[in-house]
Amino acid sequence: DLVDKAGLKPGRPTLAVERAITPFLPDLLKWAYRQGAGDCAARNITPVWIYLPSVLHHDEGSDDTKLVTYASDAKFNVIKLFGVYGAQEPATLMVSPSDTHPNTAAHKLIADRLYKEILSSNILSKNKLSQERPERNISVTN
Repeated sequence: DLVDKAGLKPGRPTLAVERAITPFLPDLLKWAYRQGAGDCAARNITPVWIYLPSVLHHDEGSDDTKLVTYASDAKFNVIKLFGVYGAQEPATLMVSPSDTHPNTAAHKLIADRLYKEILSSNILSKNKLSQERPERNISVTN
């Protein structure tokens, strides 16, 4: 098990634990993805994994494709949002220079693309959903 392989002992400083498990992170992540997808399947839930690139580094890289592969191998339905920000400058997509989370403009790009990806996929079949859940009227008030 990971604890034994990494030589982890109670009371070790956090930094030492992080260094010890670093070589095992890919296996740990693969295990976590399999667990998540398996838990979904056991509950008759369609597992969906969405790759959302960071605002700062939104070019496709080898680490990103590894994550997509791990999720796919674990039997997640994968939605990849590579290129979601187009040619936008990162500074125009961030909340602020000190907060690199997506801002309102970036969220609009994400939402538009995610909507298109969901509609073009077979993940959420209208027939399947309509058979499983009756339609409900939902009203939103401010």
